[in-house]
Amino acid sequence: MKQHAHLLILTIMFLTSCSDDTEVMKQESSPPSLTEKAPTYRTKENAIIEVELFIKNNRNNTRNSSFLNYSINNEIYFYRDTITNQTYPSFYIANAEGGNGYAIVSANLYTTPIIAYSESGNLSLSDTLQYQELS
Repeated sequence: MKQHAHLLILTIMFLTSCSDDTEVMKQESSPPSLTEKAPTYRTKENAIIEVELFIKNNRNNTRNSSFLNYSINNEIYFYRDTITNQTYPSFYIANAEGGNGYAIVSANLYTTPIIAYSESGNLSLSDTLQYQELS
């Protein structure tokens, strides 16, 4: 009889402990659809911000202590996706005003932003290509 009482008590404890008292809240906004894609590359504006952050964080390690304005004109190298046949930026060349340096910034969000950096001169995409027909 004691075994039946213990078994009954354990069953009651088990059944009451399994009840879930959490409330389900109704979601106000719809979930994002799978067709909406987040940007997969840095924009020109974000590339400039990355250069400015890099210089700000490494100001003590650089020779030039003054803050320079960087700009990206048409110095963008693109690649073509072979599946979608769309072109995407691969990297940007950001030149400082007055020929006081440049930075090569990766357009890929998943890599290190600053690929190369110099405190003197400017860089043009045409300077980096050996054959003009490839530019």
